[in-house]
Amino acid sequence: MTNLSLPQLPAPTSPAQRARRPRRSRAQWAQLVAQQADGDLSVAAFCERHDVGVPGFYTWRRRISTGDDTPAAEAATVTPPRFLRFDTADVAPTSDPAPITARFPDGVTLTVGRDDLQPLVAALRETTSC
Repeated sequence: MTNLSLPQLPAPTSPAQRARRPRRSRAQWAQLVAQQADGDLSVAAFCERHDVGVPGFYTWRRRISTGDDTPAAEAATVTPPRFLRFDTADVAPTSDPAPITARFPDGVTLTVGRDDLQPLVAALRETTSC
């Protein structure tokens, strides 16, 4: 029987053991993107040489080329609140039996009979905090 000597492989490292990549500013990312574009290396080779994650590089390249990294672009992605607080005590009593209808920008329509409005508001107050 022949004894084979296998090369010693380095022990695998967990994500916690690996050093974290440094945080980079927008200006630093712009410089990296420009360097890669001006050079002869593929994105993968460039990222390996500069200790940059490939997905992060592509994300920042897209952000920089489209302007998605500006504060205005980030503010545009903020989700508006799902509920608008109102108090039925401010609604003048009326003898009009017509239901109340709310039409929302996304096309949803909510219609509530006047007799059902107070119980609906009470139920919402019990299940949500406004």
